[in-house]
Amino acid sequence: TGYSPGCRDGWYYYPNDRAHHQRCSPAENAAYFPDMPTSPRALRAWLQRHLGGADSYASGLLTNVESMMTSDYLLPRQQAALYQVLAQTPGLTLVPRVTNVQGVAGIGIRADRVDKGSIYTMIFNPRTYAPLGMNWTGVSAPVKGLSGGEVLLDIGIVKKLGQRP
Repeated sequence: TGYSPGCRDGWYYYPNDRAHHQRCSPAENAAYFPDMPTSPRALRAWLQRHLGGADSYASGLLTNVESMMTSDYLLPRQQAALYQVLAQTPGLTLVPRVTNVQGVAGIGIRADRVDKGSIYTMIFNPRTYAPLGMNWTGVSAPVKGLSGGEVLLDIGIVKKLGQRP
């Protein structure tokens, strides 16, 4: 479980660690992307400019989209375009039935290539297609044999630090 830090008066404030401070600006911490395109073609180009750090494009796209869908505020048309981009990306495979680490069944999208030693699967509710989290399985060093995941329990925008949605 965790919270994203709040940026106030130029400093991050972590709800679980009030002593931890780090410089920030509201613009760099924004979880809203007004310039994010809503057409799949334009969105793919936008994502390619903003993605980085993955061994495989498909896996990097999948993990970045999962992060965006579970921690950022996306307009419905932006969400729809992200689903279309995932559906059109070579190297991603539909998994008809998968469970998250809490045992909740859903449908998944799995990256076919190893990224940083792991294979990633993003999991969605089979009726609403809302994200349920992500699983990973270590298939090569240094994480070979390890597996885990994260589960999205709730998401919301709050007005005050430490407030629950």
